[in-house]
Amino acid sequence: MVSAINAKTLKVTLNKELENLDGLTFTVKRGTTSVVLSAKLGEDKKSVELSSTTNLVPGDYTVTVTGGKFVEGSNSGTVTVEAQKVASIELKSTNLVLASGTTPQTGTVGYVVKDQYGTDITKEALAANITWTSSVGTATDNNEGVLTVNKDVEIKVGDTIVVTGVDAASGKTVTATLKAVDAAALKEVTFGDLKLPTNKTRVEIGLANAAEVAVTAKDQYGNDITTASAINAATQIVVSDPAVQATWVDVDNKPYLRLNTSGLTTAKKVTVTVVIKATGQSVQYTFDVVKPSEAAEISATAPTNVIAAGDAEGKVVVPLVVKDQFGKELTLDEIAANAGGITITSSNSSVLQSTDLQIATTGDNKGKLVNINSVRGEGKTVITLTVNATGKSVSFELEAKAARKLSTIEFPTDLATFLIQGAQTTTQLKYKDQYGADFDATSDVTNHKIVLEVSKVSGDDNGLTVTPNGDVVEESRLDTTNAITINAAAGKKGTYTLSAKLVNTTTNEVVSQATKTFTVGENSSTGLTYSVGEIGKIFKDSVNRGSSQTDIDANEIALGYAKEIKITAKDASGNSYVIPQSEILSISVDKPSVATVGQVYGKWYIAGGNTTAGSDNVTDDTTVNLSVVINTKEGVKTITQPVVVSKEDLTPTEIKLLDKAITDTTAKAVTDLTFTDLADLRSGKTAYAYVVDQFGGIGLDFTATTDEKVANMDGLTLANGDSVVVTGNKLVLTPGTVGTAITKANATFRYVAYTANGKTAAINVKVTNASNITGTGVTLGATDETQKGDPGNPNANPAVPDTKEVATTTVTAGATASGTITVRVTDGTLSEDVPVNVVAGDTAAVVASKIRTALVANANVDAAYEVSGTGANIVLAQKGTGSDVNLQVTLQ
Repeated sequence: MVSAINAKTLKVTLNKELENLDGLTFTVKRGTTSVVLSAKLGEDKKSVELSSTTNLVPGDYTVTVTGGKFVEGSNSGTVTVEAQKVASIELKSTNLVLASGTTPQTGTVGYVVKDQYGTDITKEALAANITWTSSVGTATDNNEGVLTVNKDVEIKVGDTIVVTGVDAASGKTVTATLKAVDAAALKEVTFGDLKLPTNKTRVEIGLANAAEVAVTAKDQYGNDITTASAINAATQIVVSDPAVQATWVDVDNKPYLRLNTSGLTTAKKVTVTVVIKATGQSVQYTFDVVKPSEAAEISATAPTNVIAAGDAEGKVVVPLVVKDQFGKELTLDEIAANAGGITITSSNSSVLQSTDLQIATTGDNKGKLVNINSVRGEGKTVITLTVNATGKSVSFELEAKAARKLSTIEFPTDLATFLIQGAQTTTQLKYKDQYGADFDATSDVTNHKIVLEVSKVSGDDNGLTVTPNGDVVEESRLDTTNAITINAAAGKKGTYTLSAKLVNTTTNEVVSQATKTFTVGENSSTGLTYSVGEIGKIFKDSVNRGSSQTDIDANEIALGYAKEIKITAKDASGNSYVIPQSEILSISVDKPSVATVGQVYGKWYIAGGNTTAGSDNVTDDTTVNLSVVINTKEGVKTITQPVVVSKEDLTPTEIKLLDKAITDTTAKAVTDLTFTDLADLRSGKTAYAYVVDQFGGIGLDFTATTDEKVANMDGLTLANGDSVVVTGNKLVLTPGTVGTAITKANATFRYVAYTANGKTAAINVKVTNASNITGTGVTLGATDETQKGDPGNPNANPAVPDTKEVATTTVTAGATASGTITVRVTDGTLSEDVPVNVVAGDTAAVVASKIRTALVANANVDAAYEVSGTGANIVLAQKGTGSDVNLQVTLQ
């Protein structure tokens, strides 16, 4: 069933309950005209309200429901909507309340107008056409529900007056006899619900709007007093604490009592007393005003991971549990915000000084206790964290063990140990300290060496060799990718052991030893099954991403677009053998216009595209068949593998900000950087930036693909034109002009890079010391337009010549500090910023000479103006046709 429930809304009554409107469509037509209405499930869940923002146009409305289990033929209904009209006029009282004063001539009474749906339309235009008459004087309304009778002479208490209201359009009338009564006066005030500011759960100190209380006020006739100003005039407010203010305010056209605690610094109960002036009666409301949530108690436990002397900053990480004065557990962000109210001490400064520890306010360890300096030495120390506001504390013992040292060497677990005769593989060593953690051997270990050796277990002599072989003093040579090369000799087979020994050269003690057993076998097609490893989709224009446009090259491999063709051979036991490159006779594709293969550094690769056709040939995903011809003991064998060349253009899937080049397998994400001051920020710190696409490549240009912004600035002021960006593999402030400043110690901000499709990466930055960028001391005087430009009169009198604009600017002070100044030239059309390098001690004349040289070198300025001048003056004169411009030369 469909019905009209008000002038803007249709109601559809259903025969069953609905949980939501998912999958349902409500089509509404007025006659044959489609009408768009907003659908909302009714509170009873068995009706739907279809609403318009304006009154519905009169007519027959048909609603059809589709979707769900509504059966065709019983899924529609029609209702006739009539034009909205006045259905009733009512006077809210039989009392005519006299105006205050000694001889009142007017009185008021409330009225209400409703339409045919029972909707109050008193303040709407439809109710503005009611004509009022009075048995004495005149009667007029304010179109907002108040009728005023004006007798022009005194109306006395007890007088009776008849008023009549008529709506001509509907014919509705109202007539009432009113009795004049004393002027309205506030009789009672009652408090309602407490309303708190957004994100607040209590009434807090220090807020201009700490709370608002709803108020109901009535006069002696039971009428509502609905404005704050009327209540204010009839009451006196007394607050128990003079630091707190209470005032009457209107909120959403309703009166409220607002509490202002901005002058209050301590938590306490505050009582507001409202005295009604007319009766002397009072009503009270007591607020429990508290301090904002702050740390009150803290707990922590000692870290379970090994801490050793010399461990770098960030190695000590202690989770904290902090509760506020109400017993609520603070979030990590809230703990970070309260870090300044927690004192940290260390009992043993030879292990960690108190200043070596702090609660992190940014990064992955935000809200946790971390070390910001290296662990100073071996030993035990008691760490104590004390909440300053309450004195509550927690202590735990932290032990720093002996400094880490290289203790164990290992070969990677995924090292290929089955090789076909003539094959080669590469590997590296893994280093561990005495605690089982990875050990960084970047700095070679004193008095130690690695000894690499191969020994035969069975089979032919010299069937396996290793490079380097023997003693290796520089341990750092062996823990990088492909540091060790293992070769299976051609024509020989057998089983061999590769050993690596860590030897103390002072004592000749073998500290640690790692071994791997290798099997070298024949390249036999009868005993081995050959296959090409799976290659995912490749980019259609990969081959043109390198430095060479004719073949696959190392650059395309580094960018991630040329994919390695990996060929494996497995024996009956499932062992995978490395095949020698010499036995791969050829690799080709059946669609060379779509994909290219090539050999780089002894390995085979495939890349999408062709040097002649480029990516033009790939408009749909295209499958190419890769054919590999292998020479085996029994003869030549061909294996194939389909590879899909994608039609897609490059699309960002991730932004990476790394501490090393992406090709370095040890590279890690940069999430936090700390700078000493602005000078350090201008110099920059390492951050390699890459945009990774759907093929795993990094060919998208970072600067062209991303926008870079600074957010959450706390203590950083950026001058106009300055920015923080990643350039030259560093996060830097550029260019760094006067006005950029670090306004407080430990200032923080967030560097954010983002792409158009919503991929983001960020670095949380802290600058330890407050600092600013000082100026060079150079100043310019105001530009003197010594001769205004005039185009003459080319139409009326061509003989009248042009007058060229000439302007002079004087350098009024030389350089007291070295730096780059920016000179701006504007004339209403031209706007050029020209950088000029100055050196401390440059006189005004020297600076002016440098500015003149830079302006001449600027193509746009030189095209419009002749640049000249002597001494400290810079003179610009128009070229070409004279014109009236506002030529200005200023410093930025």
